Amino acid sequence: MNYKGTVIRIFGVFLFLSIAWTLQGQIEEVATDTVIEKKKRLETRWLMLDVGYAGWAGPGFNTQLQDSLSRFQQGNGWSMHWNFQIFQQRVNLIQDKFNILYGFSMDFHRYSLSQKYALDGSGTTVVQPLSLDTFNVLYSRFNTFHFTVPLMLNYESHPDRKLLKSFRISLGAYGSMNLGAKARYKTVENGKVKDRGEFYVSTLRYGLLGEIGFGPATFYGRYGLSPFFASVRDNGYVMYPFEIGLKLGPYW
Repeated sequence: MNYKGTVIRIFGVFLFLSIAWTLQGQIEEVATDTVIEKKKRLETRWLMLDVGYAGWAGPGFNTQLQDSLSRFQQGNGWSMHWNFQIFQQRVNLIQDKFNILYGFSMDFHRYSLSQKYALDGSGTTVVQPLSLDTFNVLYSRFNTFHFTVPLMLNYESHPDRKLLKSFRISLGAYGSMNLGAKARYKTVENGKVKDRGEFYVSTLRYGLLGEIGFGPATFYGRYGLSPFFASVRDNGYVMYPFEIGLKLGPYW
């Protein structure tokens, strides 16, 4: 399976649909500028996209990994997070301003390593970085795929004018399940190498989630409260995942 090609195609489709539906929402809002309709108690949005940076941090949210964790230091320019939201529902609590948000999404993470290491999934019983010191390394990356369920309390200052002047903030938590992982690296000597072995990524993950925005722009951030690797197999490599980025719509 061409993992990179599949991700790029899915990204393109979601980006196109997100932009189209956002523009449609803007046109509809302008057309009904003088008419404020009462919103439904339950609303659903389909096929939304978040794009941002995927990272991991040591205990105490230390992004400058020290000692043995330095093997996992990232090359930040190529570490990415794509969150394809299948759907999101909003339950109106009070006057359309206070709401409950929940949904279901697919998360793709790509962690780019800056050091000459790769994750080794070839029959090891614990997390084991593979040294590439004897090679001329062009890149080293680690990809994961999760299903995620978020739950947040949302506040919207102007629910009738979201795309123009409304401030919004959402706080909550998320839970996710790991469905797969892959290590990829490329050297001058051996070319591209792909490893789909056992990396002992935590099967279940949970953490905190927040969003803040104004008008058409909304930013998100997530921080994992559970370790990246399964505690019984982490071999002392204790790290916590986090993501920050921009939501591309469509908007409520």
